[in-house]
Parts: sequence; C-alpha cells; structure tokens
Amino acid sequence: MKWLLNIVFVLGLVLVLGYLMLPNLITPPEAIHRTMCRNNLKAIGLAMHNYHDVYGSFPPAYVADQDGNPAHSWRILILPYLDSYNADFVSIYEQYRFDEPWDGPNNSELHDLIPDVYKCPSYDANLEVPQRKPAKTLSNYVVVTSPHSAFPYDRTVSIGDISVGTPNTILVTEVQRHACHWMEPVDITVQQLITDLEFTVWDEDLCHQGGMHAGFADGSAQFLPLTLESDTFRKLVTKDGGEMVEF
Repeated sequence: MKWLLNIVFVLGLVLVLGYLMLPNLITPPEAIHRTMCRNNLKAIGLAMHNYHDVYGSFPPAYVADQDGNPAHSWRILILPYLDSYNADFVSIYEQYRFDEPWDGPNNSELHDLIPDVYKCPSYDANLEVPQRKPAKTLSNYVVVTSPHSAFPYDRTVSIGDISVGTPNTILVTEVQRHACHWMEPVDITVQQLITDLEFTVWDEDLCHQGGMHAGFADGSAQFLPLTLESDTFRKLVTKDGGEMVEF
C-alpha cells in the first residue's frame, strides 16, 4: 500500500509541476503573431535595402502616371527583392504591367496574389470600414508620406539623405483601420498617423493591443507603445529633422 501512495504522490507532483510550467511551454498566439509581424517588417526593410543596392535609393511611395496621379505602389516595386528574391514574387512582378494602372484589366488578375509578408497575422479582417476592399487582399503595412519623411510621395530618398540616422527613421508602419489593397498606391500621411494617435480609440485601430510595430531605415523593426508622445512619433517619421530620438 505504501508503494502505491508513493506512486500517487509522485504523479500528483508531476501534474502540479507540469501545470506551473505550462505557461512557459506554450507561447500565446498573440506573442507568436507579434513575432511574425515584426519579421514581416524586417523582410520588407531588407527588400527595400536590396532595392536601394540596385537603384541607389529606396523606392518612391508610388509611381505617378502622366497626369501626376499615383498609379503603382512601392509594394509592387520591391516584389523582386522580397524573401531572398522569391520566384513567386518575381513572377508576380514580371506579370505586372506598368503601362496600365494598378487596377487595370491585366493587373486586376493579380489582385488576389498578396504575399503573406504584407499581412499582419493579428489583423481583424471583420473590422467595419466603409468602401473596404476584400479582406484577403488587404495589406497592413504602409509607408508614411510627407515632404520630410523617407517617402516624399513620388520622389526617392537615399540613405545619405537621412541626416538623423537610419535607426531613428521609420520606413514602414503597421496599420489596421487604414489597411489598403496591397497593390493600391495608397499609404498614410504624417498628419493622419498623428491624428489617429491623439484623437481616436487607438487600440481599436491597431493589430496589437498597446502599440504598433514599425520598420526602421536600418532594417530593424520595433514595437512602439501607446505611451509614445506624438511629437516623438513625428520626429521618428522625419528623415532630416536634425534631432536624435530616444524611445
């Protein structure tokens, strides 16, 4: 009988220890999603650097048509440089036609071929937004456009133009409510981002509770908390402000 009690005691001890260790053995889905999202931004940043190696600058936010209207997105321009020159992405790029808009008859055939790297795994596809495109085609990653950001519309910026240093300059940021079709030449302005930060229920506009990810010009990706001051955020999206930022 004593040996039976010993076995029961040992089994009970194992069960208790297993229960206590379980949180350390199982990673919550959101933690996994944050890691995947951060890796997506790193992959996008690497693709932009590969593009820079070829052309001497980061891609423009968009390529304009003959009337000056946005016609083609940076997400298209970096396709050949994503994921170590992934053959599938190169194939999409080769099928894409720059002699028609992103939503032209030929390019529309490519609309559903969104690379996973352009989607945050925590994205709430059921979030109600007027005139939203089909959720499966939406990208959660946008560049910040302004005359003083790393993406001054259809003009290009090189690393040498970033006077505040690449670790202090955001290239790409994560959005939820502003998610757009991955091929559409649409991004977000500095003022839109600051307004969201200051005047909306920001957690509802983010893929991750408590903050957002951003990809920097040095190729890194970091999680920026909601506690970040809007003035600090404005400095982080400015390439030539002359101020180093701590956050």
